[in-house]
Amino acid sequence: MLNESPYDRHCRLVKAVTAGGVGPPQAWTELYERFTAFLSDKGDAAERLTQAVIAGDTDAIASLRPLALAEAITEGQPQTAARVNNAVRSAIFEQLRTLYAQQAEATYSALADQFDTVAKKFTAAADLVDPGAEAEAILTAPAKTRNAWTEAPVLAARLDELVPALHAAATLCGTVTAKGPDALLLPLTVDVTGQHRRHIWAAVNSTGRAGRWGTIVALGATIRAHRDPASVEPYRQPRPFETRTQTTAGETRVYQVDPEDHDYQAPAQPFSYAGQVS
Repeated sequence: MLNESPYDRHCRLVKAVTAGGVGPPQAWTELYERFTAFLSDKGDAAERLTQAVIAGDTDAIASLRPLALAEAITEGQPQTAARVNNAVRSAIFEQLRTLYAQQAEATYSALADQFDTVAKKFTAAADLVDPGAEAEAILTAPAKTRNAWTEAPVLAARLDELVPALHAAATLCGTVTAKGPDALLLPLTVDVTGQHRRHIWAAVNSTGRAGRWGTIVALGATIRAHRDPASVEPYRQPRPFETRTQTTAGETRVYQVDPEDHDYQAPAQPFSYAGQVS
């Protein structure tokens, strides 16, 4: 996010992971809450000084007077308070990051386990029945098939819910976020080994009852959480189609080639795409 401070980014990521069901270390939570209270504390030194004067508490008067004066100064000079808060925030961020790092790998592993459990259930359902099938087509199917069809979109939605938490947990483990989140999310959640790059990227934008997950399973790819987030490399977009011409016996034809097809063969007719899935 633009103009997001390291502190705000760290806290946003931790909150995303927490939303996925795995909270931060207790020490992290306690420090975060103390700092949040510190930022919201507007100060009541002047009020307490007044009560000390009324009560004749000379020791309290001596300690509260400079605090009340300091509060009055910062109220009139918000930039001064901001400088103090920023200095404290910077130190707090380093401490929060250190505290979270002690649990970062275990947190990612726990979320990966959750993701894999749902992914296996979804894959089993999608292997049994097409999640995108029309309701009429499964009305007379066995109960097991109908149940799988009903559960598939629910499981797909759960996978969608877990992805942001998994991504945040991976980032907190030190994974570098690539330009365009899907470039990292795709290999983080799917084994793309051996897949046709253009087809697997097209699946990312799939819609329907099970979204991208149904298409990914149909392609034969495995939905799973990568077990070593620090080693995940961004998965590049497919290269653009290449337009070529071929002249034979005085006749010229134009056709497209997918540079991602390494075993490309010239098309039998113009304007066709070798390897295109119908």
